[in-house]
Amino acid sequence: MSSTELAGKTALYGVIACWWWFGLTFWLRKKPARAREEQRDLVSYFGLALQAVGYFIVWYFPLRGPRFSPMATGPEWFVWVMAVLPVAVAAASAGLVNAAARRLGKQWALAEIGRASCRERV
Repeated sequence: MSSTELAGKTALYGVIACWWWFGLTFWLRKKPARAREEQRDLVSYFGLALQAVGYFIVWYFPLRGPRFSPMATGPEWFVWVMAVLPVAVAAASAGLVNAAARRLGKQWALAEIGRASCRERV
């Protein structure tokens, strides 16, 4: 296995580990007490469907190229920097979401934030 192939695998599996960390932030947190459900805007379902289509396009039609190919070409140190950079960004993002979810608690839900801002305006 070449060094550039190892860099590609490191980046891929590192980002996947960060995705799991992001997902476990929500799956393992304590569920808040259920509040009365308010009517949701139908436009929000359009936004969710648009996101689903985007994920489908990205994952069903991936860029055609050799598996685990490096993101950049050049000296070996540059290939490794470009492989570690996405992992660092993903880890920072997952850590930020984890900290925000712990700090905000039950107010983390977008619907809850929207209702709170509506109450402040009234």
